[in-house]
Amino acid sequence: MKPCQAVAFLDRDGVLIEDVHYLSRPDQLRLRPGVPRALRELQRLGFRLAVVTNQSGVARGYLSLAQLHRVHRLLALRLQQEGVYGLEFLVCPHHPSERCGCRKPGTFLALQYFRRHPEVCRGIVVGDRASDMAFAQRLGFPGFCVGTCGLYNAPEIVGSFPGLPEVVQWLKQHPGFPS
Repeated sequence: MKPCQAVAFLDRDGVLIEDVHYLSRPDQLRLRPGVPRALRELQRLGFRLAVVTNQSGVARGYLSLAQLHRVHRLLALRLQQEGVYGLEFLVCPHHPSERCGCRKPGTFLALQYFRRHPEVCRGIVVGDRASDMAFAQRLGFPGFCVGTCGLYNAPEIVGSFPGLPEVVQWLKQHPGFPS
């Protein structure tokens, strides 16, 4: 039997990249400080990497799915140039009023991920909004808040951190987390 693997479900805007209102063009893409190194460290700690992102700008007509995929290809390429490989993108393109199951805090995208990767049975969520922390809570995963997350407070929330590098530093100080 293969050992249980861990996944880091990462929000995109505000965690990996600078939050740009309805980012639609590759030239708007800016990595947050320390992100490539933090992602490499997460991988060294044994985490698979999956970006889980709500992108209602598609439903609102601010960008097309093709534009969104171009932005994600560029993000993946920039991270590959920094030694980060295997990043998966799980995207909800729906408007909040559609009440779909894939929009965080809904867990549909995560459940699809688990079906594709049955070896993954534990993980963490890193996000910057209350919906990310509620997503963590619904999955039963520890949540790491980058920023204030709307001052979201629940037992699953490990704490609030300035950025992804500080989350990774905390994980390095707590080997084997999550168990």
